[in-house]
Amino acid sequence: MPQKLATLETARLFREKAAAMQKAIDKKMNPATAAQNPTPRRARIIAGMFEDGVRLAKVQRGMLGMADAIETKEIPPTLRYVVTPFQVAAILLSSEFDRDDKIYEQMFYADIWTDDRFDNAKEELSQLIDDTAIQAARRALELKQRGQALIGQVPGYFPTPAKVVARMLPHIKLGAGETVFDPAAGGGAILDAVKEIHPDLALETVGIEINHALWELAISKGHNVTHASMFDVPTATKYDNIIMNPPFERDQTAQFIQYAFEHFLADNGTLISVIDGGVLHGSSKSDLAFQRFVADNGFAYDLPKNSFKESMTGVATEFVVLTK
Repeated sequence: MPQKLATLETARLFREKAAAMQKAIDKKMNPATAAQNPTPRRARIIAGMFEDGVRLAKVQRGMLGMADAIETKEIPPTLRYVVTPFQVAAILLSSEFDRDDKIYEQMFYADIWTDDRFDNAKEELSQLIDDTAIQAARRALELKQRGQALIGQVPGYFPTPAKVVARMLPHIKLGAGETVFDPAAGGGAILDAVKEIHPDLALETVGIEINHALWELAISKGHNVTHASMFDVPTATKYDNIIMNPPFERDQTAQFIQYAFEHFLADNGTLISVIDGGVLHGSSKSDLAFQRFVADNGFAYDLPKNSFKESMTGVATEFVVLTK
């Protein structure tokens, strides 16, 4: 294969190949295994698949960077003869490949025939890559796995799956720049999901969490969470939107919800909370009192069976919607 200069046709090829890679990248970086019960083995599998996806994404972004450079006529001299996806992959993933005959041959055709030229090509191609999304995805995975590792270590901690939050949000009306408050924030799972579901609204996510490890996790994600007990925080600030998942102990659940309603919810505001279904169907004095409180201020809604399976609990759950 004779040496060929990169042209606009090369740029078109790179863009087509990059687009075709997206499905495989998504499958690797967001595997179905991630929705299953978290275990150390699954965490290792997910991490391995994620890194496979990162390598694919690096090649994809290398091709897009090459296409941009070709189209703007700003291609570095060392990369002028890089014209195939294989050559892009070989340059970027050199540490992942054995430097076999095929790679040497392809590098020769790309006019990269010495170690110095190879190192220069790798540096120049790496500079064309925008890896912002890759780094954000890696950070998100690390934080998610930190949270999963705390399940079972922190009593009563069962992070709210995003699919559960998605069922809750239609009951409140969120506008751009509004604040969402979670007085039992845990590791920030609810606040995460709110931002993921409404990325266009630039919502402010605020909360309270007493457990130090969970609080550290929540603030690592960028949420404005106070390290304290909900019952010790001044209640001068009121919130229009409260979404929460209090501890799954029955007495604590009712206590958390009523306290948040009375002390933190603004007039005409809405509070939505996950709740252990037993509280709404029990016959004890405290259960009946809480059931009357719910009936006076809103309603309850069943969640599907095993809604919290990925948080390693099969407890029957519902959520209550309360308006002041």
